[in-house]
Amino acid sequence: MIRALPFQAIARPLIERYGLPRSIFNDFNFWLAEATGEVWMAPALSSPPTDLETVRGQGWRVLTDASPSGRPTRDLLRIIGADATRGVVQVSEADAAALERGERLRLESSTDETMCVVRVGHRAVGGVDTTTGFALP
Repeated sequence: MIRALPFQAIARPLIERYGLPRSIFNDFNFWLAEATGEVWMAPALSSPPTDLETVRGQGWRVLTDASPSGRPTRDLLRIIGADATRGVVQVSEADAAALERGERLRLESSTDETMCVVRVGHRAVGGVDTTTGFALP
């Protein structure tokens, strides 16, 4: 079963965590896939999804679960990463490719954020768990 989630409950923590413009999520709705606990984001003008297959076809998995401990996904950080002003790690093309292959990223920058956007220049390429150095799912 798929059910709508309160917009502010999902958007506000992400906006604050990554220093995003407040309008970044205005054209989207958030959905909870109850079978998996995952949070999905889909365009607000799309038909409300009724099952997991429909929400997969319409949107992106953005959080591993709806609780405050839900981790952002690689898809989310690719979508919002260019606009993030906090929680960003800059890497080289070679490091980005290594991270994509599943290799551990050796982080030089210090940040308090444990789940960071990974960027090459201004292009967001995913996310990294700074405690392990591995890519987010």
